[in-house]
Amino acid sequence: MENSLLVTGVVGLFIFAAVMGTITMTGHVIEPSNGQEGIQDTICIENWECSGWSDCIDGQQTRKCHDVNECGTAISKPPIAQDCESQTEWHSIEGIENFADNEDEITKPFNVPYDTWRVVWSCSDMEGDDNEGLGHALVSIYREGQNSFVAYDYCKCEDFIDREEPREIIMEESGSFYLKVQAKNLERWSVYIEAKY
Repeated sequence: MENSLLVTGVVGLFIFAAVMGTITMTGHVIEPSNGQEGIQDTICIENWECSGWSDCIDGQQTRKCHDVNECGTAISKPPIAQDCESQTEWHSIEGIENFADNEDEITKPFNVPYDTWRVVWSCSDMEGDDNEGLGHALVSIYREGQNSFVAYDYCKCEDFIDREEPREIIMEESGSFYLKVQAKNLERWSVYIEAKY
């Protein structure tokens, strides 16, 4: 409502000034330039200066903005908050060991206190026997106390030969979990767990 009244007042002022004389901008006010009396009010033109954006915290960045002309209004005030994505990285989780073997294994339970984490794994194929090129592994994630998996990944070991990065399973929930690795005809598999924070 206030903005509507202000716009109406500004339009009326310009119409009145058109009758009384021309309007010129001087600094941050608008005044009649023909020397005639009749317009006593001035219009303050906002001039905002803002600081840089803050770090991204809980998906939000903020900043402070100040009107240099101190108009006392906020018609053209820039936004002081915006959505963002935290620039976090993958890190190992304290207390969770890496796992490696060449046979099937069910790991002991481990607790992940972070919402975003991943299981990174790779395997190497046997060489020099009839099983060369036949190695494969299935890595499954289970919640502690449950017998049905919540995520899994399968790959032939020979696929890792031309692969620059290991495979990964990304999870979006914290809690206590365990892994089940089913391996066949491979030299070795390895698994490590990281969280994003």
